[in-house]
Amino acid sequence: MSAVRRLSIVDQTMIHIREGVRDGRWSGKLPGVRPLSRELGVSRESLRNALRRLSAEGLLADDGPGGSRRIMRRETSAARGSLRIAILPARHMHTESAADQLLILRLMHDLESAGHACVLAPPTWTGAEPSPAALERLVKDKDADAWMIYQGSREVLKWFSQQAFPTLALGGHNLTLPIAAIGFDYTSALREATRNLLHRGHRRIVFIAPRFARTPTPARPVRTFLDELADAGLPTGEFNVPEWEETPAGLRALLVSLFSLTPPTAIITWDGFEASGVLSFLSERKLAIPRDISLVALTSDASIAWQHPTVRLANCEQDPEPFIRHCVRWADDAAHARAKVQNELLAVRLDPGNTLGSAPR
Repeated sequence: MSAVRRLSIVDQTMIHIREGVRDGRWSGKLPGVRPLSRELGVSRESLRNALRRLSAEGLLADDGPGGSRRIMRRETSAARGSLRIAILPARHMHTESAADQLLILRLMHDLESAGHACVLAPPTWTGAEPSPAALERLVKDKDADAWMIYQGSREVLKWFSQQAFPTLALGGHNLTLPIAAIGFDYTSALREATRNLLHRGHRRIVFIAPRFARTPTPARPVRTFLDELADAGLPTGEFNVPEWEETPAGLRALLVSLFSLTPPTAIITWDGFEASGVLSFLSERKLAIPRDISLVALTSDASIAWQHPTVRLANCEQDPEPFIRHCVRWADDAAHARAKVQNELLAVRLDPGNTLGSAPR
């Protein structure tokens, strides 16, 4: 039996730096020798020896006497079978709905369980759409091997589809773009919900949808909704899919405007976030669900049951398990340069809850 080899301080330092580069602790350049030796708790001589050996391996490049070391490649290569994956949500996580937060966190957990490293890349820009320069800065800052874009707008997904690194669109406005995508197909469930409302006599139906689903062209759920209204012989316009500022104050302003003259008899929201705001507004107005107005959400939110115990929100029920499994398979394929540009949609079903009722007379 051979003796157990003890790692030297230099070996341990090399391993620590490799892991730090892999996990994104440093990107672009390492700190200078003096601050890095303090950070790692090793002597400058041991650190210099470790840096020289990492430079010889090609991980680092020396910028000259006194200069910092540039990071030349990532340790998360196809040969290692793992990736550093950046996940870009549509909004900052604290403003995402509870359902979206849970899905993203579960996805990160399963990706990391499969051996990949994950990092959140919250939007850093202001305004409706980021510029290409803003996206370039974000990508450079995160220094990831692959990206997953959650509910991205068409412009964001178009930019990512033109990059060399692998990208997976998690829903969003990805139709006709050359980008791998996985999402939920709300078409059948939303069509059933809209027909249900029309059958119950509703003629003033509003779909409160996010900006990316409204412009520059309506996303599939919005198109499905408008097509059903048109097939029923109803005129469609901004009343049905209104413009609004996607903030709590913006939602309230929209609802005040909608209910100021001829109020809607049914509202469809994109997710439970907006549905919760609608329920609170209706409660203030002493309007009862579904006696005075019907309510449907594409996705629900478990927190609604805590805020409104008697409400079982009608929603398009989705199963996150196949969604997450697809994402993990895609990451494994991308780590071995096998990822394909294909679009998969998972079916959902309508859960009518107790918020669908006849149009008030």
